[in-house]
This record gives sequence, C-alpha cells and structure tokens, in this order.
Amino acid sequence: MTVQTPYTQNPSEFIEVQPTQRMINETKIRTLISGLSTLESQLAIPDYGQFLLFSGIYLNDIDLIRYALVTFPDQTDPNRTISSQTLRLFRLLGVNINDFRPVTQVATRVSSPTNIQDI
Repeated sequence: MTVQTPYTQNPSEFIEVQPTQRMINETKIRTLISGLSTLESQLAIPDYGQFLLFSGIYLNDIDLIRYALVTFPDQTDPNRTISSQTLRLFRLLGVNINDFRPVTQVATRVSSPTNIQDI
C-alpha cells in the first residue's frame, strides 16, 4: 500500500507505507499455529514441537516456547539439530534460517577522501 502525501515543491515526493517482511512472516506463523488447534492436526506435521519452539524464538513469545518445551519435550531437545521438515516449513512461510541469528554490529566504513589533495 502506498500513501501519497500532499506535495509542496516536488510532485514526486511521497511517503511509502508498506508492512515489513518480518511482520508478514509473523502473521503467517501465527495464522498457521492458530489453524492447528487440535493435537491431532499438530501431530500431522513432522517435528511440530520443534516448529513451535523456533516460532516462539522468532516471535519472541515466551509462552509459546514454554508450551513447546512442555508439550513436545522429545522434539525440543536442545541437543537435537533443526530438522529439514522444520526448515522447509519456515521457508514456505518466508522465514530464512539466518533470521534467527542475532544481528551483529556492522563495522563502520572509513569514509573515502572527497578531496584529491587528501590522497
């Protein structure tokens, strides 16, 4: 959705208002989880407990993490690596595994000289 604001000097000035990809992904995850409300439907998805655990991490939802750990202890074992089924499900929802990694500080780039005499 693009919202254009009244312009004063330049008619091409406008503000674009678009939801971020992360917000879209969060909505997809929440929709899937709420659609699988019965234990039978949850068990139909391989490694659903692991999916819930990582969803809780992605959504920063402590209650969801706690639910996954209590309800699916065998699938949320911390010594277990993430399964290909869980990775595939996240990819289908638009979430990349790199989205779970913490953002590191990007080293600031040394500015380039702007004057030829500075070289």
